[in-house]
Amino acid sequence: MKVSIAASRNYIAMEYKIGTLHICNDKNPVSGLDVITYSDETTDKTATVNALVENNTETLETSFYSEASDAWIDQHVRFEVEDATPPAYTRAFKFAGQDCMAPSLKVENTTEQFRKNRWYGEKTVVGPVFNNAPKNFDQIALSSRKIIITAGNGVRVCKVKAYVDDVLYDVSYLAASPHDEDDNSLDDELYTLMRHKIEARLWTDDMTNLQKLYALANYINNTTHYPGAGCTKKDINPTFYNDFSVDGIGLFYYLFPMPTLNRVMDLQGGITTCIGVTVVQRAATEDLKLPYLYDSSTKTVADGEGVWLAVGSASSNPSVGSHYSVIYKDANEHKSFVDCQGLIADTTCEQHGCRAKVIQ
Repeated sequence: MKVSIAASRNYIAMEYKIGTLHICNDKNPVSGLDVITYSDETTDKTATVNALVENNTETLETSFYSEASDAWIDQHVRFEVEDATPPAYTRAFKFAGQDCMAPSLKVENTTEQFRKNRWYGEKTVVGPVFNNAPKNFDQIALSSRKIIITAGNGVRVCKVKAYVDDVLYDVSYLAASPHDEDDNSLDDELYTLMRHKIEARLWTDDMTNLQKLYALANYINNTTHYPGAGCTKKDINPTFYNDFSVDGIGLFYYLFPMPTLNRVMDLQGGITTCIGVTVVQRAATEDLKLPYLYDSSTKTVADGEGVWLAVGSASSNPSVGSHYSVIYKDANEHKSFVDCQGLIADTTCEQHGCRAKVIQ
């Protein structure tokens, strides 16, 4: 909006810009669920969001923006949410005793707050991107809704759907990253719990510490899959893909990178490289209470029984700079390498026999 002042005795002619007027589009508005990232290959909106967990119930939020008016949104738009956690993850969380209560949502009108607190510049609407729908980045958001989702803490992916006149309009996949009220991640707690449950089934009192570490490493070797290998691909191993994918759009491992959760799934037949041996190292130092012997500041190894993580030339595969091994040293100073990683093969789970070996 501009104001023009004509020349007069006391003023020269001048034009002043006093603001910008946006008029809501209620005829054919562009609207969309908020998006952090999306892939041009899958054309799906995905986001990893912090979820507050209290009493085994998680709460997470997302937003919906539109160039339409509040009245138009109230009349034409509704939202739904469903659990899109991959089946293998759901089984793992149930095994860990987590609550898998289905998600539900409530919607708050946040238009007034959004308009008052808008950051410098303009918030644009990202329209639907699924099924190769056109991507719109030029429309200015004029109205907003906050979508608040509650679910059991065993629900890791929520599929949020926006309908316009009861026709599916937009979809977003939200991966919950669980935190407590002090913003501490809760995945490490889950990781420890899962290790203990697996160890209880694998270890016996008559085993030596090295035998226990080998048993855990062999379990990971016999149940997991290497990233990018044929055994993780839909056309070669649909059993695995359907079990570990989010609503069939892609594997959780790639869509939502969560390193600690990946280690949890190393114990549930998931996807892992040689980094899976860090599970063995954590079991050694935290569960068997073995000392970590290598001092990186002095590059020395302490005497006595213990373990350390070796990389590259110090590992069991010195020709590969990124290879990880655990080195176990007994009280007599004898060293042993412990390694594990996922299967590298173009085989199915039925051929691999991995599913029957997963402890749940």
